[in-house]
This record gives sequence, structure tokens and C-alpha cells, in this order.
Amino acid sequence: MIYLLYGSDSVSIHAKIRGIIEAFLKKGGTMGAVFKIDDDNFLAESFENLIVTEGMFERKRLIIAKDVLFNKKTGKSAVDILLRRRDVSGSTVIFQERDLSAKDLKSLGKLDIKINRYDLKKNLRPAEVFNAFALTDAVGARDRRLSFFLFHKALYSGIADEEIFWKIYRQYKNLITISGLKDGSKISERTGLHPYVVKKCSSFLKNYSDKELKNAFEKLMSLWVDSRLKNVELSGGLELFLLSL
Repeated sequence: MIYLLYGSDSVSIHAKIRGIIEAFLKKGGTMGAVFKIDDDNFLAESFENLIVTEGMFERKRLIIAKDVLFNKKTGKSAVDILLRRRDVSGSTVIFQERDLSAKDLKSLGKLDIKINRYDLKKNLRPAEVFNAFALTDAVGARDRRLSFFLFHKALYSGIADEEIFWKIYRQYKNLITISGLKDGSKISERTGLHPYVVKKCSSFLKNYSDKELKNAFEKLMSLWVDSRLKNVELSGGLELFLLSL
């Protein structure tokens, strides 16, 4: 199955992608079979190998490709591969594009592709004020759907992925700090945290075991290190992290 999601409403596009990912996981897919590609790391040969599965026992893949359908940087585009291969029945491919011309859309006429356009209404303002506490509360509650939605709402509101990362980081750091104070007395005084923060975090601790908190914190730190040393996209790593809550 091939999807094309395009337009200026990135929040709705990401919500649709989230739904496809969740459906993929419910059908037995794993996050290890979800691949993300963009115009910076797109390689035609690698992309072609991803979308083609050989044999009935090879695991299905979900490929999310952003701004590669018509790659104007290199001249090598995904649409050329699709027109040549035609059959991607072993994979689900989602193309995310911002702007497509009538000529671009016409060139897709020979493909079996489901096209959806998402545009902002004229009276909407993208730079709305975003409440970061709503996101950290959703993370504390382990609400994958809401966390994913609010993450993209934050990005759409103009908040950098690094800023979002540190807010989530502080949430887990607070949870670990409070969970380590077994007697529960005078936590606010002992940690320097505001009483409201202590109360909130304490209510979230029932959603995590000590091991799960530690693992989540280690995953976050690995994301940060990989984004700095291995040039891994931080926002993509955060997406997968939130979907695995």
C-alpha cells in the first residue's frame, strides 16, 4: 500500500501517520520494521531494497519517506523507482510532502497510490502558544496517542525538537528523583522541586516500575548522544520513543 500525504497542515498529516503506525503495530509489525527516510539521507538503491520484500516469510516493513517523492536536490526520486517497480505489496510506504504541483500529481496517475491533501484553514494561526505541561503530563501518564499528537503540535508551534527533548528529559529526571525517596516525607524540601511538581510526578509513578523509568531515561540519553555523534534526527527518535511509551 502506498500513501501520499501532502499539504500545509503538518499536524493532521502526522496524526494520520501516527494512525497508520499504530495499525501496523496492531497487525504484528514491530518498531524495528519502521524506517524513516528524508531528502538528506535518501539513496535510491537503498530505498528500492527497502520497498521490495522477497519471499512470503520476510517481515513486512513500514517506510515513512519525507520530501523524497520528487527529489529535486539530486534528480533521483522515489517516483522513478515506483514507476519501474510498481509492486510494493510487501511493504507499506508513506510519502509526506509539503507542496506538489499539478504536474507532479499528474505523473502519479499510473501508480496505485492513495492521495490525501491536508491544508490549513485560512483563519488558523500556526504560531499558537503551546502548553508544554500538557505534553509532559501525557508522557507521565504513558498516553502514547496524546503524547505523539502534542509532540507534533509543539513542533508545529515553532518549538525546537531540542527544547521538547529537555522538557521530556526533566520529566523523567523528576520521576526518578521522587521514586528514589521511599519514605515520601518532605520531598519538596529535599529535592527543591515545587510541591505541585512533586504531587504531579507522584501521581505518575504508578504508571512505571523502577526498571521502566531507568530504561526510558537511558533511551532518552542515547537519543541525545546519537543526535550529536551519529547525526541521527532527534525529532525522529523522539517520535519512536513516544510511540513506545
